[in-house]
Amino acid sequence: MSPLSASADISPPPAEPAKPSRRRLLLVVLPFGLALWGLEVAAGTTLLRWAGPAGGALLAAAVNLLVALRFGLSLRAGRVPLISHYARFDRQGLPPEVEGYTRALTALWAGLLLLSALAHLLPLLGLGRTGAILAGQAVLLVGVFLGEHALRAHRFPQLRPVTPWGTLGAIGRSLGARHG
Repeated sequence: MSPLSASADISPPPAEPAKPSRRRLLLVVLPFGLALWGLEVAAGTTLLRWAGPAGGALLAAAVNLLVALRFGLSLRAGRVPLISHYARFDRQGLPPEVEGYTRALTALWAGLLLLSALAHLLPLLGLGRTGAILAGQAVLLVGVFLGEHALRAHRFPQLRPVTPWGTLGAIGRSLGARHG
C-alpha cells in the first residue's frame, strides 16, 4: 500500500460534543441568572412588604421549600436525581457504583431543605428568631456539604479526590450546558 492510499483511508476523528463557549456563557447564562435573581429580589421585596414582620420567616421558608422541591421532584421515577445530574459534569463523570449514593444524597438534601423550610416557620409561632434559624441552617448545610466530601472519599477510595471546588465547578458546568 502506497503512502498516498494509506492516508486516504484515514477517517477524521469523531467530533467531540460541543462545549459551551465562555462568550456564550456570558451572553446567555449570565443575563438569564441575573434576570432570575432580579425576579427573586422583586418577589422577596413584595413578600416582605406584604407580610410585614413575618416576611423574613416566610421568605426563608418559601425559598427553602422551592429548593427542596427541586431536589425532591428529581427523585421521581424516570428522572435523573439532581446530584446525579451534577455528578455527570464532574471531570471523572458518574461511575455506576456511585449512582445509588448520589440518589440517596439528593434525597438527603431534599429532606434537609424541607426541614429548614419548616424551621423557618417557627418564629411565626413565637418559637425562635429568624436570624438564629438562618445562622443555624447555614452552619448545618455547609457542614453537610463539606462532610459529604469526606464521606465520599472514604466510601469510594477508587475515585480521584473530590473537593468542594470540584463539585461547585460540576454544578456550574451543568448549568452552562443546560443554557449553552
